[in-house]
Amino acid sequence: MPFLHVTLHSAADLPSSDFSIVGGKSDPYVIFKLGSTKHRSPCIKNNLNPVWSPPEEYVFEVPDAASAVLNVEVYDLDTLNPDDLLATLVVPVAKFADEMDVSTLENYPLSVDSEFSSQKRHSTLHLEVCLKQMDDQEKRLFVWENESWSMGSGWKPTNTKERHQWSSYDDSATSKTFRLVVRKVVYWALDSYQTNILLCTSSDVGEHIST
Repeated sequence: MPFLHVTLHSAADLPSSDFSIVGGKSDPYVIFKLGSTKHRSPCIKNNLNPVWSPPEEYVFEVPDAASAVLNVEVYDLDTLNPDDLLATLVVPVAKFADEMDVSTLENYPLSVDSEFSSQKRHSTLHLEVCLKQMDDQEKRLFVWENESWSMGSGWKPTNTKERHQWSSYDDSATSKTFRLVVRKVVYWALDSYQTNILLCTSSDVGEHIST
């Protein structure tokens, strides 16, 4: 299942929810919704050009990239009254499907709520978006078992100078011992919480092992 990674960097030229104050002000925060998942950013007080530092990153499962939509709402925090909706944004996830695992940093124009249209704002939201084929917390690694077959002895492990019985998918690691290859491959995937190893033999039999 793909995962949509959304990183919130900043917003610019947001409408002022309290225009009675000289210069106007807002206390903006952002809500991201995709399907049943919702994330809310911290509020930046008294700022029409808020910057989230460090940037806020949110992850969404995407069952169907062709139809999924990321809905974004920018609100002004109000302690006494209901929060004011300042602006909105709708982003089809399909726009990222052609470049999986590629991050795009873009200023998205916001649709300012009609209540604040008289302020003539050109509000934008600075987002980094990436549609990934799998979550960063899961890595799939491939370890090959190399065997040869003959009429007299059937299947036997391959042990040549170039390739021993066990090897990584790109032959960067090879050994007579399975665990030595796995250790090298797992080191390559640091920070993964789950490692799925696919054992592939020349007899076309595969088995998943979780470590």
